Amino acid sequence: MVVVKYMDEAREILEEIFLDLYKHSDTDWSIYADWFIEWNVDRGFKTKSFDEFTEWMYLDNRDLITKHKVWDFFYGWGSLEDFVNSFIVDSDKRDFLRWIKQNKKIDNTTPEQTQTMDV
Repeated sequence: MVVVKYMDEAREILEEIFLDLYKHSDTDWSIYADWFIEWNVDRGFKTKSFDEFTEWMYLDNRDLITKHKVWDFFYGWGSLEDFVNSFIVDSDKRDFLRWIKQNKKIDNTTPEQTQTMDV
């Protein structure tokens, strides 16, 4: 296995992985992880959250930056609020939540959603 050496290389590979997952978005992950991927693809990877995700993967999980690894950290998210607080930076939260509401037909009154989140 080849481990990436540079942040730019990591970003390119992660973009490729996200695009591949976007085209074949039948993952067993949390639906919130699927939305995170779709949102970043729709935004052309120009989100601060994708920048932070790339940096985190590069610094702490470099061995997982490959198409053939399972990302356990995307499993088991029971609440949207927990996922957002873990993967979406503050400056992107409003845009991400609006994207969900517009694209996924979810409102903040659904039982599984937290009532404290401003969508």
